[in-house]
Amino acid sequence: MKTRWRRLWQPSLARRMLLAQLGLLSLLWLALCGYAIYDTVHQNEDLGFDQRYELALAAARNLSGDPVRQRDMLQHIDRINRGDGVQESNPSWQLLMEVWQDGRMVYASPELEQPIRSTQLGVTQQVQTGQRKWLARTLASPDGRFVVTLAQPSDLASIYLTHSGFLLMPLLVCLPFMLLPAWISVRLALRPWRRVSAEIAERGPHDLAPLDYLPPHRELHPLVDNINRLLGRVRESARRERNFIADAAHEIRTPLAAMQVNIEAAIQRTPDTHLRALLDGSLLGVQRASHLVHQLLALMRSEAAGAGRQQNPLPLHTLLQECCAMLAPLACQRGVELELQADGDVKISGDTEGMLSLFENLINNAIKYSPDGGLVRIAVQSDGGQAVITVSDEGPGVAPELYERLCERFFRVPGQRQGGSGLGLAIAAVTVARHDGLLRFGPANGGGLQVTTTLPLAA
Repeated sequence: MKTRWRRLWQPSLARRMLLAQLGLLSLLWLALCGYAIYDTVHQNEDLGFDQRYELALAAARNLSGDPVRQRDMLQHIDRINRGDGVQESNPSWQLLMEVWQDGRMVYASPELEQPIRSTQLGVTQQVQTGQRKWLARTLASPDGRFVVTLAQPSDLASIYLTHSGFLLMPLLVCLPFMLLPAWISVRLALRPWRRVSAEIAERGPHDLAPLDYLPPHRELHPLVDNINRLLGRVRESARRERNFIADAAHEIRTPLAAMQVNIEAAIQRTPDTHLRALLDGSLLGVQRASHLVHQLLALMRSEAAGAGRQQNPLPLHTLLQECCAMLAPLACQRGVELELQADGDVKISGDTEGMLSLFENLINNAIKYSPDGGLVRIAVQSDGGQAVITVSDEGPGVAPELYERLCERFFRVPGQRQGGSGLGLAIAAVTVARHDGLLRFGPANGGGLQVTTTLPLAA
């Protein structure tokens, strides 16, 4: 429930555009209502209709000798003036009339409590009688004997807003029905944004190619263009970084090889036991540095290879046998047994050098972290168009919360005593991703770590 409310109140461009559409519509409607009220108040057509005055003046003049008939006729005219639908159903809107003859009031609408007289003839004015304000207009006969005044309440603005929603009700009724069309229009307008977002979400961490979708929309084109420029700068920066590391590794590899040869020669020729121990330590340091340089070069080659290498059908059983043969001397030194179980003739599509580097790193890690006399199991099987390769050891294992960090460059599990560069699994992850595979970690059956590699089978 909290998550739903949090999503509801989270800022949203779609909601802002939807509210902007409805708000603009409401403002336009209110502006039209305001104009209608202003026009009604300041240019009252009922008060400006001269025929009403002429009819009342003629009746008053022609029946001036018969006051009873004169009053009946004026009352009939008054009833006609306010007899149209809206005025009849809303007394507050009715047009009221008073008639004067020789300075004496001969007729007044029943609602008029006090006389209303304008100071100027033929001009609509605001007149106050007691607590009420009126809009009134007065016309007189040519001889000045008869005067007719028509009046309406002057607070028509409040009347329009308070009587049955005369102007606001259509807006309140239409707004709910406009929500769905407005929401659909916003969703359609944001469709190119979602397409760009989906393409970015599908990208892997090493895919720095420009976006394929180039929208023609003027608002979205600068964003995509800037993203492509950023990807280009990152791609160039990564290329320079790889070149620098590869050049540095190449430059360091030769002097390290020379140092190793010289130290090995010095160890063979030195009878002093203490000095030999010091040289053995130096030799171990040089060997570790050489291994780090080798791993750096392998990582740079793997990242730079991309899709440019030749993909060939490769039998997994043969590849793994070759890796086990290369690593057999290292396993023998520790008394570690290598056990290979292959399910039939499983083949994958890839480049030989990359696959050998992948499995060499995985098996080497398993041997390194296995106890003396331990067992490393390598199993191969096919499952639904995928080749599944598992490498399990009997070492101390890795805490599950550290699994996602095992493929980071130079990351080493805290508390491990075995040496290493922290690049082996990083190289393996890059190679697996380049072959559209998946690398997963989990606990082995007998303790230790199990690394599962999933790769597509060769077509």
